Amino acid sequence: MIGFVQGTVQFVDDRSCVVLTVGGVGYQVFTTAAALVALTPGGPAAFHIVTAVREDAITLYGFWSADEKKLFLLLTEVDKVGPRLGLAIIGAGNVSQIIGAILSGNSAFFSAISGIGKKTAEKIIIDMRDKVKKLAASASVAETAGGETPNKQTGEAEMGLLALGYHPNTVKAVLGRIEAKNTKRAEEIVREALGLMRETPKR
Repeated sequence: MIGFVQGTVQFVDDRSCVVLTVGGVGYQVFTTAAALVALTPGGPAAFHIVTAVREDAITLYGFWSADEKKLFLLLTEVDKVGPRLGLAIIGAGNVSQIIGAILSGNSAFFSAISGIGKKTAEKIIIDMRDKVKKLAASASVAETAGGETPNKQTGEAEMGLLALGYHPNTVKAVLGRIEAKNTKRAEEIVREALGLMRETPKR
């Protein structure tokens, strides 16, 4: 099984990207819309991978963090939540927000995602509530409707930028220039940071 892929982005479309490793192998990785927006052909990429094996295909699903990967695996254990819907849920918020919605019983969070009706939203909450408690503790998630702790959005964005190959000092400096970080979603912070770092050399 493939557990991690790192290399250079060769191609990006609306659902996936192709990452060329140093060994010369290109892997097609399906990931969230937020991750795809942050990728640039020719730039670096690193993903924690879930490998799905079927009779007719081997599919790779990629995530910025190990917590995203763990949450995706738990979500796809829920009846009627397949990999594509699991990616949509992961892309709807950061790990803290999603777990917070589960622990607080916020079915509206899930119902707002395309492809999820009220019954499926309620099933996700019921099936996942006990399963995510350990992950919630490791991710420092509060059992509230909002879900995230202060600076959690920035932390998710920082992980994404580091995965794209930017130096930690550069990432911290640029994030310090972004106003109202804690009111923005991680992908919004990443987009703004990338705009500021277009001329910044990568490591």
